[in-house]
Amino acid sequence: MDIPKSSSKSLSRTRTRRWNDNISRAQSAPGLEQKLREFLKGKKTSAASLSSTLVRFQEWTISLETEADAQSGRVPAKASADKDSDSIERVAESLIENVSGIDRQLLSKSLQETLIHSSGFVVDLTQNELRKRVRQFLKRESSAFMIRRFLSSYFFNFIWFQTGESFRTRAWTTAEFENDMESIEAHYNKIVTET
Repeated sequence: MDIPKSSSKSLSRTRTRRWNDNISRAQSAPGLEQKLREFLKGKKTSAASLSSTLVRFQEWTISLETEADAQSGRVPAKASADKDSDSIERVAESLIENVSGIDRQLLSKSLQETLIHSSGFVVDLTQNELRKRVRQFLKRESSAFMIRRFLSSYFFNFIWFQTGESFRTRAWTTAEFENDMESIEAHYNKIVTET
């Protein structure tokens, strides 16, 4: 899944086309796809900033895969020695360039969720500890797996931001609302995996 920087715009168009094709092909609960189409009608379809963030995230994960466990030259000594509950947030924010508003928030949230998952759900880490845990995760899985996790998280967050309130107002019970949320997450995980 090696993506050159020069092709990020082309990648965005290709992914959007594939994304739209896969939405119609992915199997889901019968009413889910119809509800999503209805709730998303006339709304923004994706963030153009996703491509550049995806490229930066992939470069970062590949650099961690090839980095030796003892190396930590890119993290200042003071920052790597102190516990910092914001190290995951700082890494996520460093991977997003020239994006603001809700697009930045959704990208940051998705990156943070991916980093939290890959760090074993431990959040009170130094930057060196975070990098070490992510490297261990990458040894068990791969950068491609981590990229898929980020994309699944991003698309779920993006779609839920656009449609969550509509699902909430139509749900008769909390259980129905939670079921819709889980179905959407599974639906987009499948789409990302197929794509």
